[in-house]
Amino acid sequence: MLSFMIVCFIWLIHSDVIYSIENTTVSGQRRFGYVNSSVTQLSVPEDHHVCLPCQGPDVIWTHQNTKVLVTRRGSYQTYQDRRRYILLMDGSLCLLKLDDSDGGEYQCNQQLVAELQVLTGNDFQVSAGWTLLLPCRGSFKTKQRWFRQREREKKEVIFTRFRNGTEKPERDGDRLSYTNNALQIRDLQPEDAGEYQCNGVLQARVSVLEDAVEIKNKTKKKHENVLMLVAVSGFVLMTISLVTVCALLISTKCRRRNRKYKYAEKGHVDTELSG
Repeated sequence: MLSFMIVCFIWLIHSDVIYSIENTTVSGQRRFGYVNSSVTQLSVPEDHHVCLPCQGPDVIWTHQNTKVLVTRRGSYQTYQDRRRYILLMDGSLCLLKLDDSDGGEYQCNQQLVAELQVLTGNDFQVSAGWTLLLPCRGSFKTKQRWFRQREREKKEVIFTRFRNGTEKPERDGDRLSYTNNALQIRDLQPEDAGEYQCNGVLQARVSVLEDAVEIKNKTKKKHENVLMLVAVSGFVLMTISLVTVCALLISTKCRRRNRKYKYAEKGHVDTELSG
């Protein structure tokens, strides 16, 4: 009974700690702006282009909440650089010829709309959960066949874009599409790591970094394992203690019983001798 109460107590502590970890992590993410499903997180190679969504007749686009890029009020528009930025009718902003300075947060009407990572070279490190754009470079064919080769695995076709614009995802279902004149991989996962080729030309080597959610899940799992180990160890120790106590009690009781029988037998012998 005592061991059962102790195990229940340890389990309650375990559940309470896990609940606290989850709430602390989520609240911390919300406080620092990590949890926002409406924010587009894009990783795009340099020298490519990308369009960021926003809707409204009057818009003010800013970069890193300080640099004003484009404004529109009625028919009046202002541009920080007309060669780099295009404002679409629906309020979306297109960035041309991306470079390192374009990375960061983008706000439309003071609301965070997108986080942009500009990738350089051919070795890309992208956070899990982000959207990766891969333009087909070095091939002038209208038809595009995209291949992925994971480490120690065979090359496989993952996406085909035909000459008439028809798209055929060969793998990963609706996570693959063609937009911004590039192969788009949404919600990047660790299994997306590998080499990517378009029409036989190497485009990128992609490494997928763990995001905050995965780190949180691993931390949670680690705490769960530690607490479960403590609970099991406590249960085993308590069981051993109870067995030891029971053995001592039984041994003591047996010794007392033996003494009682011994004294009774001695008294019986003395009675017979005196008779």
